[in-house]
Amino acid sequence: MVFVLGLYGELEKSEPKEHTQELTESMVSELIFANVHSLIISAGITPTFLANLETDDDRDELYEALRALPGYGCLWYLPNMTGIPDVNEPSDYMTYNYIKQDDTWLVTGVFRHPFHFPFGLTHRCEEMATWSIDDNTGEVTYGRPDEK
Repeated sequence: MVFVLGLYGELEKSEPKEHTQELTESMVSELIFANVHSLIISAGITPTFLANLETDDDRDELYEALRALPGYGCLWYLPNMTGIPDVNEPSDYMTYNYIKQDDTWLVTGVFRHPFHFPFGLTHRCEEMATWSIDDNTGEVTYGRPDEK
């Protein structure tokens, strides 16, 4: 019995694993949204905090807190004072790519000119940000899988 189980385990290792895409672009976007929303809350950026911003110093503090969060300006931004982020859609500045051999999504945002919102925040991607999303588990990782 042990021999058969060991042989089966070796056969399973030697067979090439066939990956199938489980997630869609919109599902990946939702996973990023959920992750970013958690990041924002864990940084203390709540609707109450946002409602109490009164001075330029307060807005500067908010901007610094946002810039410290992974992917800010490249993959997502905060368009208003609700604390609800927007995830960038695929465009010239944002790509969603499913990598079949790794069964992973790579979402990359690249530098673009800053854009401004009426309440004084500037959103910009300093260089480039990539997140990887496991197609089977939905786990979000900051950076590319080969950068671990």
